[in-house]
Amino acid sequence: MIHHIPLLRFNIINLDATLRTCQLLFFPFFTLPIEMVLIQFYYYIVNDLFAFIRVTMSFFSRKMDYALLVLSHLHGNPDGSSAREISAKFSISRPFLANIMKTLCHHGYLSSHRGVHGGYVLIRKPKDIALADIMQSLDEPFHLTDCSKDIEKQTCSARTFCPIRTGMSGVHDRIRTILKDVTLAEILDPTIRPSVTLQFGLELVSHGTNK
Repeated sequence: MIHHIPLLRFNIINLDATLRTCQLLFFPFFTLPIEMVLIQFYYYIVNDLFAFIRVTMSFFSRKMDYALLVLSHLHGNPDGSSAREISAKFSISRPFLANIMKTLCHHGYLSSHRGVHGGYVLIRKPKDIALADIMQSLDEPFHLTDCSKDIEKQTCSARTFCPIRTGMSGVHDRIRTILKDVTLAEILDPTIRPSVTLQFGLELVSHGTNK
């Protein structure tokens, strides 16, 4: 049911009841006391935004990974860049890249120009590009668990009696909130601290230490 078992320490950390349940179910991945895990998570969120990004990237598809590379590259090249240049730099196949670029243009992230000096230009400010929006544009919505998908797409055989389904749904919603607030600007500049992420970390520590 859970897509990335090794990441459970992050995934389940913000609901204490769910965390305690999963400590019993998946004990090899929970080697620290709950309060220590909460504090450790808070430390990484506050001191290193990329710790959050690195974990979250495990949920991203290859298409999403490449889309972020494209957007970041074009931000660093305000005069634009050709698909050939981007393909060569990041070793992305031309057909796959063309599909990504077409989607990003369709949703207003890029503009394209044909001709000898043609190419792609980023037309939206990084601070206005949220990770969740990119995922939605690519038709790659975030799903922490199988039961967080639309009903017709769910395949988990335990979905009708799963004891942690409600708790994981809450975790899913919280992570989605972060993905909606973390922007491309914050990925490009690690000194930017997203207030929603900081607030989330403080809430986790408070929730864990007030038990």
